Amino acid sequence: MIVVEPLSEAEAGFHVGRLAEKASVERARLDEFHAYFAGHHRRPYEPPTSTAEFRVLARRAVTNLVPLVVGSQVERLFVDGYRPDATDDEDSRAWLWWQANSLDAKQKALYETVAVNGYGWMMVLPGDPFPWMMPASPRAWYAELADSDDDWPRFALRVVEDRAKLIDSWGEYWLSKRDTRWVFTADRPPRPHGLGVCPFVRYTNTMSLDATNPIGEVEPVIPVQDRLNQTVFDLLVAQSYAGTPQRWIAGIEDADLDDDSLRAAMVKRVWMLDSPASQVGQLPEADLSNLVGAINNTLRVYGLKSKTPPHYLLGEMVNLSGEALTAADTSLSMKIKDRQTTLGESHERVFRLAARAAGDVEAESDVASQVIWRDTDPRALSATVDALSKMVSPDGLQVPPEMAWPMIPGWTQQDVNRARAMRDQGDSFAQLQAELERQFG
Repeated sequence: MIVVEPLSEAEAGFHVGRLAEKASVERARLDEFHAYFAGHHRRPYEPPTSTAEFRVLARRAVTNLVPLVVGSQVERLFVDGYRPDATDDEDSRAWLWWQANSLDAKQKALYETVAVNGYGWMMVLPGDPFPWMMPASPRAWYAELADSDDDWPRFALRVVEDRAKLIDSWGEYWLSKRDTRWVFTADRPPRPHGLGVCPFVRYTNTMSLDATNPIGEVEPVIPVQDRLNQTVFDLLVAQSYAGTPQRWIAGIEDADLDDDSLRAAMVKRVWMLDSPASQVGQLPEADLSNLVGAINNTLRVYGLKSKTPPHYLLGEMVNLSGEALTAADTSLSMKIKDRQTTLGESHERVFRLAARAAGDVEAESDVASQVIWRDTDPRALSATVDALSKMVSPDGLQVPPEMAWPMIPGWTQQDVNRARAMRDQGDSFAQLQAELERQFG
């Protein structure tokens, strides 16, 4: 359903009430992912007779690696430009809207919410003097799609206590709750945005024709994270109760152990046994290597599940060459390229919608434009420079040097533009000098 006329108060109130129930269900689903990202996990299994000391160990056993999985992806994603076509070296004028909305910094928050929840939104509305573009979390905004492959939502809703904001393809509505009904607020009447679509662009972490909801980075690792917490808990329990030699005493009553020096000598645990004769002995400490090995094995499974390089999780980076590190990073690099493809298409839709909001017909109809992702793959600088030199060498691939400049690690588009300007200025001076020599030489 495409809404072309403004909703009446009764219609808007009906949709707010209907969508609020759906938003509550979706928020509950997403809250679990957000809780795991924040470190609020399900506690490891404890026996029914667990003591206060067991409960303390259970809290300490939570080893939250979810931010590492999310962060290793988000850190590699950064849009550095928006070009009209693949052969153009200059950014489109629509890139100014991105800069004006401070999306260089805000894009990281968008990628994080997409990685945690599986999807996120970018809201675009007309503004003065430039379109307004703002990332939106699905935990804050609920947008209803008619089908999973719809280009645009039917409605978008945000509810805060007893106030709501509803957006459709006609415009924006502000409502407040009166008794059991939602009614328009007196201070903010409905306002058209003139875009013809509900102005929310969806960003997804992955694409699937069968999945009901896009899958983020958190959902698949929750079972492995629970397993890791349980194994760490088992290690802490074994370390606390059997990590040191265990003393045992037979034939002595508790009342006979009041002497502080005797208690200090018993270290942490003393086994009291019934025996006709008084005896004292010691049991060897437990071998914890099996539990440590189980933790390392769980970390490897964690890396395979999330495509996180093993040295990120295990910290094993002794005497590794640059080639070895690059090889270990391959699975993550491939995942990042896949995410760039999916997110890049959404970025381009945002730019076209922003062009509609700005009344720029030419930019809106431009389907050849593409976003430029910054190269964030970790490589040795010397190896990269050597490869680029061979690319532009007359004895190599003979690639024009200008095409290699964006590949220089750490160079932004501004650096490339500055180099091009310096080159052009140098060429102008050379041409002027040649002309002077021709005329007066």
